[in-house]
Amino acid sequence: METSLCNGRNGADRTIPVVVVESHQHVLEHIHYVLRHRARIHSRQLRRSQAIITKQQGQDDINCRSMKPTQETEHANILPPPISLVHFDSHPDLACPSADVPAAACFQPRKEWQQPTTTTTDCTTSTTKQDHESRNLYEYLDLDRSGIAQWILPLVLSGDLDTVRWVRSSWANQIRDGTYEYRVGAWLSSPAEGEYEVVDIDTIERSERPQSFVDLPREAPVKVDFCHSYYFEDESVV
Repeated sequence: METSLCNGRNGADRTIPVVVVESHQHVLEHIHYVLRHRARIHSRQLRRSQAIITKQQGQDDINCRSMKPTQETEHANILPPPISLVHFDSHPDLACPSADVPAAACFQPRKEWQQPTTTTTDCTTSTTKQDHESRNLYEYLDLDRSGIAQWILPLVLSGDLDTVRWVRSSWANQIRDGTYEYRVGAWLSSPAEGEYEVVDIDTIERSERPQSFVDLPREAPVKVDFCHSYYFEDESVV
């Protein structure tokens, strides 16, 4: 379904795509589609502007030097700026994806991720179970009973979203009115005596450090540094 509006600058009709989904997390795939389309347009415009500068360089080298972007602005313009989200709901839907969802999946949502090996121990025996079924990010959210509340932070972690405005019902008090700023990241840990402990990244050899979020280990989950009761229940606060 599409709705049309008039562009006030040139009078041309434009369309706004409207997507209706049953479960909240299903909208994530459609947002990713819009972001990919937006990135392609931005890349096309960037190449066109560079071509114009190159053409002008042949005509007037002196003027072109003043027009040439600095290294900082070049890096700033490689990707389009993050978007903002206005969320009308009785729930904030700002939960972290479950611990078995790789943080790297937020950057590669269609990649199939192998399920981790799980070990169950009782008084007499220890059973190791390997689930050979692989899942992508959308399937993880679909199969998780809390996936309906976990679809926003993957957009924040991937750098596509930096502002969420939650418009809530008067009785919805999971997060009180206010302005909050906190970080969303990946939790790096290492096994020690059968448990996981915090790892100071400065103690990791530089050659072994992840160079980007895509290089994160499979077991690194999404965490936040917002010490709020909303995140205490699922232990997603660091």
